[in-house]
Amino acid sequence: MKDYYKEKIRMPIALRNNLFACLVVIIGGTIGLFLTDINIAKVFPFLFAGIYFGLRFLLNLLSVNKEIDIIFEGLKNECK
Repeated sequence: MKDYYKEKIRMPIALRNNLFACLVVIIGGTIGLFLTDINIAKVFPFLFAGIYFGLRFLLNLLSVNKEIDIIFEGLKNECK
């Protein structure tokens, strides 16, 4: 039965790693836009999109973490 949990947890962990990498890129790009010397009115749509997608990815990352915790709880209950 442990093999079942290994297979079940493999995809959420990979998804969490990918979401974290994308979140780092989005946050880095958004911060980079603040540091540019361009007029804020020209960069505002990109800043808004960066903040929006950063929050979306963060919320998705947190939901995947909850899913992983649930799978680990099932594994702990089975090992008892």
